[in-house]
Amino acid sequence: MERCVLFLVSILLIVAGCEGVVVIDEPLPDEYPPPPEGKGGPSVVYESTGLYPVALHIPPGHLPPPGMCRIWYPDRPPGHQPPSGDCAYLAGRVPLGAWLIERPSKGKKHVHVSVYDQARPGVVIVIRVFNAASGSFVSERIP
Repeated sequence: MERCVLFLVSILLIVAGCEGVVVIDEPLPDEYPPPPEGKGGPSVVYESTGLYPVALHIPPGHLPPPGMCRIWYPDRPPGHQPPSGDCAYLAGRVPLGAWLIERPSKGKKHVHVSVYDQARPGVVIVIRVFNAASGSFVSERIP
């Protein structure tokens, strides 16, 4: 009898641990998010592989300090972003739909934005470089 109860409990635990995973494949929006007040042009371009920044509309006080990084959600206001931190630590923790904003310690005039693939977590598809003061696009490179 004990073996039967142990067997049934084991089966119950196995079944309870086998929850299904539901993946929701939502289409990307057809419209750009509005730029911040007083700024012109779109902030982001939606592509099937990810959200690409066109211009960097991040207030200077919200940029990471030189030599640091910050995970940035393009659909959240600046005051609702996670804090800055170590780049090596944060690079492996960027969720889908977010960017990694890096402020190089040597090139303080620029901000690097790593754009991650929407289908492959942790895969950087492009790094865009922006002028820290104006937010204007400078260059991009494919890693």
